[in-house]
This record gives sequence, structure tokens and C-alpha cells, in this order.
Amino acid sequence: MKKFKLFLFLTLFSGSCLLKAQSFYNINTLQKIEITFTQSNWDYILDTAKANADGYLMAQLVKINGTSFDSAGVKFKGGSSYNVNNNKNPFHIELDYLKNQDYQGYKDIKLSNGFKDPSFVREVLGYNILNKYMPSSLSNYCQLYINGVYIGVYSNSEAITKTFVDSRFYSKDGAFFFMDSFNCPLKYNGPDSISYTKYTMKSITGWKALINLCDTLVNKPSFIESIF
Repeated sequence: MKKFKLFLFLTLFSGSCLLKAQSFYNINTLQKIEITFTQSNWDYILDTAKANADGYLMAQLVKINGTSFDSAGVKFKGGSSYNVNNNKNPFHIELDYLKNQDYQGYKDIKLSNGFKDPSFVREVLGYNILNKYMPSSLSNYCQLYINGVYIGVYSNSEAITKTFVDSRFYSKDGAFFFMDSFNCPLKYNGPDSISYTKYTMKSITGWKALINLCDTLVNKPSFIESIF
């Protein structure tokens, strides 16, 4: 059976991934992110974009621990964690929105607001435990300022992108999918890709690989080691 590389978000992998965190995700360092918009009503614009096309608003400047980036894209992220009435919504910052730029190799920055977590430690603690046993996001905390106003502390977790896959699995050319919900049990739904609408393909090709994985897990489990 042809081997393939496939990464599915929230899929458990065997083995461990003992990576040394770069300083941006150092658990002992509180990061500082400052966003400057030319628009004073940036919050309303981001709410409108979230309600319509989930698009980005270009920031005049994004400063990370003193390093400045212009023309970065910013948008609200999240489903249940986002609310138009929130004073502290989660953010997605895309540094390479218009220009090829990154901070310590990271282009996508995901900031979470601790939705339904009064302790505000579960996400960061969870990722730091997972990293001892499997490939997982690095995670710590950051302070966020927008147009000079302090918004609050956020959990800062590494985005699952091709950069992530390349750093853990040493290739970013294989099939790459996101699960669109937590209800994606890798169930085999037949040979037609139209039956797998809960998955979003981020690579150029890969439906055949995903279907083959589901088929193997359900119908030919003894062959699973030959494809992982």
C-alpha cells in the first residue's frame, strides 16, 4: 500500500515530540503584542467582517515584543468563543497577509480569550502536557494592546499550519486537512469525497489519502502501520 503523509488536526499520533520552544512560545515569558489600526472603530469593522465573510482588516502596524510589522491582517476568530458583545474576543493575526514576513518563523498568531475557563490555564497547560507525548502546538500567554489601549491577557497557541507540519513531520507536501468540527471520527463514508464535507482540505490534493485512511481504520485496521 502506498505510503502517504497526512496530518489531521486533533488526531492522536504515537511517539513523542520533545521540541525546544522558541522564545515566542517560551512558557516562562509573557509576550507583548501591540496592534495599531488607522480606524478608531476597528471593533465594529471586525464584527462586521466576522458576520459576513470572516475577512481580515489590515493593521497599520503589528508590534511583537518590540519588532514591528506593517500590512498584517487581523480578524476575530472562534465560534462559541466569539461574541459581538464581548469586550475581549479571540484574534487571528496573519503577518504575511500582504507581505512575506514572519516572527521567529511564525506567520499566523492565534490568541484565545479563555472562553468558559475561569482558571485561564487549561489551554496552555493542556498543550504543554501534550507536547511531552505527541506533536502538539506550543502555547503560553501574551498581553494585547490595540491602538494603545490594553485589552488583556490572552493564551497564545501555535497555529496548525504547513509550517507546523514541516517542523514536526519534516514535510509539508502531503495531504493536509482541518476538521471543521469535533464530530469527525474518521468514519469511512464511501469512496466519494462529497461524503466528507466536515473536512477542509488545505493541500492541493489529498482526498484519496483521507478516504484511504478512513477506510483502513474502519475496514482494514491491520494495515494501519503501513500507511502511518
